[in-house]
Formats: sequence, C-alpha cells, structure tokens
Amino acid sequence: QNIDIKLLETLQINTNININTNDKAPSYPFEVLKPINQHISIVVSKDSFSFLYYDNLEFLKEVFEKVTIINPSYDDTIPNDCDIVYICGGYVETNKAYKSIKNSNNFKNSLKKHSKSKAIYAECAGLLYLGNKVDDMIMSKILDIDFTLDTRFNRLGYYYNQQAIKGHSFHYTKATSLNNAYDILSKDKASKGEYGSWTKDKIFGTYLHTMFRNNIKLIQDKFIYQTNGKNNEIQ
Repeated sequence: QNIDIKLLETLQINTNININTNDKAPSYPFEVLKPINQHISIVVSKDSFSFLYYDNLEFLKEVFEKVTIINPSYDDTIPNDCDIVYICGGYVETNKAYKSIKNSNNFKNSLKKHSKSKAIYAECAGLLYLGNKVDDMIMSKILDIDFTLDTRFNRLGYYYNQQAIKGHSFHYTKATSLNNAYDILSKDKASKGEYGSWTKDKIFGTYLHTMFRNNIKLIQDKFIYQTNGKNNEIQ
C-alpha cells in the first residue's frame, strides 16, 4: 500500500548513472533510539523458532549493547546477566520442530528462571512455548494457557492490536482458555476481533509479528521499560 506501482513501472534502469556525491541523502524516516546498556537474548533456531524479520535482528543489535543468540535445539542456556528474552515465531507445534526442543531442559529451566523477575517478549511459536501445552505437547508452563492445533488456519494476513499497531499473523493454533488474555487482534481498526495476546508480570506473548523499527512505542513498552527499570528515551 506504500509503493507507487504505476510510477515504478515507468522507470527505466540506467546502469550509467553518474552519482553526485554532493547530493543530500534522504532523511532517515524512523525515530531513533539511543543505544542502551542492556543485554538481550534472542531465541531463534532453524528447527522451531525460525521466523525472524532480518531488520528486527539488525534493529535490536543497534538498540541493545549486547545481543546473544540462543538456540534451544542445542539446549543453550540463557545467560544470567540477560535483561530481556525475545522468542521468535516459527513452528514449535509441529512434530518435527517439537522433537528438536522437547528435551532441551537447560534452555527451558533457564527461561523459567529468567521469567520470575525479568522480561520476555514472545511471538507466535514463542507464545505457544510460554504456554502449558499444545494438545499433548508439553511446553514451558510459564503462562497458564492451553493451545490446540486446528486443521485450518485461525488467522492469516495483516492485523491491528488495540494500540493500533499493525503486524502480520498466520497460525493454525488457538487458545482454549482466556487466562491472562490481554489484547484483541482485528483485521482493521474498526472491526471486531479476538484475543491474540497474553501477559503476566513482565511476560508478554502475542500472535502478532511486528516490525520493530517503525513501532518505537512497542519497543519502549514491551522491551525497554519492562527491564529492571532501566529506561531509555528517543533521540
């Protein structure tokens, strides 16, 4: 919706363009966060938590002083000095993916320890892993939610949360209870939606995949202001 396709089609590619180094670069279109002295662990693996926007990874590297990649398939342990854990989306509810993390007890125990006093932000498969179980697949039980896997998708496409933040959602699972339900996801700002986010203390899980760079308030609320009271301000 933000690309002028007709104009794009009229452009001709010229490989002999002379670049004028005196031309001013276009202004940066997003608000900029000052780097903060915090440590974030990003849970990502090709087997289970494999859905990660590359720009989100780059953005978090710009914002946080220290970034540690955690691979639960290797049973990595979350560092004790970590301020916040970000669990990516993926396919943890599938048999193959679940098998890769089912016995990752070092990872699970370190995540549960972290959750008692520190912040967690989880998307989709990350949300499922925070719950009790998906059908008979036992998860971390950090959030008191049960999920079930349907034969048809429950969401597909772009959605808004109740703070008017837009993101993408695609999943076949659904919650079987509304314990700790927090936020409704809707196809547009005016339509009626269903719960798609859950929270408890400093833990937040959502079905919504969001681009962080253009949603600074989300980063402040869920990533920064939730971590040990070490606030940050926008430049």
